Amino acid sequence: MLFRLLWLVLIGAVAYYLFNLLVGLVNANKCSYCDGHGYWEGTRGEKNFCKTCNGTGKAK
Repeated sequence: MLFRLLWLVLIGAVAYYLFNLLVGLVNANKCSYCDGHGYWEGTRGEKNFCKTCNGTGKAK
């Protein structure tokens, strides 16, 4: 019983680590100007097209 519980915890920890690794890789490719949204918010709240990444939200 204890052995199965330890395996379950180990598998959960590995899955958590891999998930965080993948999320970190995705976030590393975001445009720094618009924060990955493809637009930036103006002073009045309007959404303006990001010319730096051409609206894709990804860094070049």
